[in-house]
Amino acid sequence: MPKPFWMRRTAFRLLLIFMLPFSLSLAFFLRIVLRIVKPWVHIRFVRWSSCSLGTWAIPTEVYLCQRDAGTHPQRCLDLFYRHDRNAFALKRSVRRSSAICNKELDRMFRSHLHFWEGARFLDYLNRLLPGSEAFIFTLPDPHDRYGLLERFPTHLSFTEDEEALGQLALQKLGVPPGAPFVCFHARDKAYHARWRPGLELFYPVDPKWPNTRNASVHNYLLAAEKLTELGYYAIRMGKYVEEPIRSDNPRIIDYAWSHQSDRMDVYLSAHCAFFIGQISGMTSLPMVFRRPMAFVNAYEMAEYRYCSHLNSVFIPKKFYSGQGGRLLSFREMVELGFKLYHPKFADLKARFDELGMEIQENTPEEIAELVIEVHQRLQGTWAASQEDEELQDRFNTFLRSYPEAIGLEESRSLRIGAHFLRTHPELLEVQERPCLPV
Repeated sequence: MPKPFWMRRTAFRLLLIFMLPFSLSLAFFLRIVLRIVKPWVHIRFVRWSSCSLGTWAIPTEVYLCQRDAGTHPQRCLDLFYRHDRNAFALKRSVRRSSAICNKELDRMFRSHLHFWEGARFLDYLNRLLPGSEAFIFTLPDPHDRYGLLERFPTHLSFTEDEEALGQLALQKLGVPPGAPFVCFHARDKAYHARWRPGLELFYPVDPKWPNTRNASVHNYLLAAEKLTELGYYAIRMGKYVEEPIRSDNPRIIDYAWSHQSDRMDVYLSAHCAFFIGQISGMTSLPMVFRRPMAFVNAYEMAEYRYCSHLNSVFIPKKFYSGQGGRLLSFREMVELGFKLYHPKFADLKARFDELGMEIQENTPEEIAELVIEVHQRLQGTWAASQEDEELQDRFNTFLRSYPEAIGLEESRSLRIGAHFLRTHPELLEVQERPCLPV
């Protein structure tokens, strides 16, 4: 019977301590070599976490864009190796070669990188000594804060054979050749429970607000029906999903429940007309391929900046106060401290209890209206009214008034769904309303 993971980890750490004097000697020798060769080749070690799409796909693509933009040092050699910062929390040990959330994306990315697992040991030695930062590179965050994804084309492509296989798989799903399709995805609790059991520690669930980050896929079905009326096929995405969708419409395809594969996750995300999803790892796939986005159920104001992708429109979840009998305005959400709300923050949780708060998902009607807007924008038939533009200006004024809440760069912008703002203009309220203590 194999020993528990924590016992193997403890034994490994004891071995590292025992070997420390020898490791330090090697570290000094490595540092000398790195400094000697730096004028000709600047070697840097890069931890590459391929176990989560959200912290892997966009950062890697942005890194490749940075390289194209010339922001990295000349004569630089970045050595990538796999790293799993949350491995200690898992209920079972997982080989690094198995902790790859999408093997097809991994294969495509590695063709553009200097990948070598031996760099792990060298990076360990490098980090034993002061000044290790000069030989370490940390991948950028997933928010693409400087808009590099808009300036450079995607680095990933498909061969003729891969295109043929993708088209064949589409036909097996029931999508005729050349027919347009839209992908949609709702985050639920099944993914972490099956793919990374143990990480629930990082996503504590409060019984009152079990779906702070999740959403019901059934609220997307009205939008899917509308899409089929517009001539699209609607394909439900997801690697592990909690339940199937129920629809008699043959143009609505539950690919996630019975057909999912890593290869087709990438292919569908790259070829869809646009993608409907949340601020989650799944939406990073279409963003890598520069597909237009309809973001729904955006949660936490500090994460809204993720929705600033080119050709994107978003609508957020709503914060309802039972004490006040109304929705919180954007300003109140910031000033009450809910720009980054999570049940694990005890002080915010107490304030939620005091105000009788409820986090409301986007309704089927709100999602459907957003989808129609994105479709019309892509077709060039969208006509914004004067009211729409005024509400959008008020929203952008709010964003610039609280830069610390969103962390959006001056060069970036956000567009919120027109119907959503028309329906909820009170979210833009700037006047004090005393029923909620600020």
